[in-house]
Amino acid sequence: MSPRSWRSPRWRPRRIGAGQATERYNRPFPAALRDELVVMGRIGLAMGISGILLAAGTSLLGLWAPPLVVVPLLLTQFAFRRFASAQRTYRTTVRSMARSTEIAGFSSPGQNARTAQLAVALGHDLGLTPSRMEALEYAALLSGVGQLALADPSPGGASLLRTRQERQRAAEIGASVIERSGALDHVAEIVRHSNDPYRQGRANNLDIPLESGIVNVALAYEQLVGEGTGQSPDKAMESIGLGIGAEYDPVVVESLRRVIGRGFRF
Repeated sequence: MSPRSWRSPRWRPRRIGAGQATERYNRPFPAALRDELVVMGRIGLAMGISGILLAAGTSLLGLWAPPLVVVPLLLTQFAFRRFASAQRTYRTTVRSMARSTEIAGFSSPGQNARTAQLAVALGHDLGLTPSRMEALEYAALLSGVGQLALADPSPGGASLLRTRQERQRAAEIGASVIERSGALDHVAEIVRHSNDPYRQGRANNLDIPLESGIVNVALAYEQLVGEGTGQSPDKAMESIGLGIGAEYDPVVVESLRRVIGRGFRF
């Protein structure tokens, strides 16, 4: 496809959508544009198949063809809207659970949301699928739930000030709480390993999800930088770089460098 054709009005919505995804999720523009084109192709394919079925059905069944083709499409649309509504309710419930640590003083206001924001940006940069992205966001939001079982809150929600044993115990308790929901097992597994040192965890056990390493790095960066009242992004990257390969997954740290380099800010 020639560069001139990309400037035509028919491609403008795709370019705008890709630009919005780049701005909102700090994604590379080519990846965002690719996803926009994939969605457009799927919609076009569905419309084409529906048209073919309608035309073929009309020639065979006459006036019975339109309802036989359209009614299943309407039922599919209704089911999709119900699913979307359930997903919105689910997301609201998860965010309410995440705020419980802020209300109890175990994390600073907005800390879980900022951690999730960065984790999502890292996940996009690393090319995670939509289903994995959803689990990653939920895990980042709920990563501090286990701290509610600890005796005292960390000052300013800085869990990095706690001992390794305390952080891993909190992660295990948080994973157990999440598992009781009966529908977030993958999220629980991410949270369970979110405080594991890379050298003792994923470096030797690829069954540990990459998402755990993403949450680990996102938590560390958020606590170092916060809302801009802590270290500068460069200083925070330097601090995290000291733990690369031992504490933090090198792949995730490099992703963090790219995301910060593209201008990510809380």
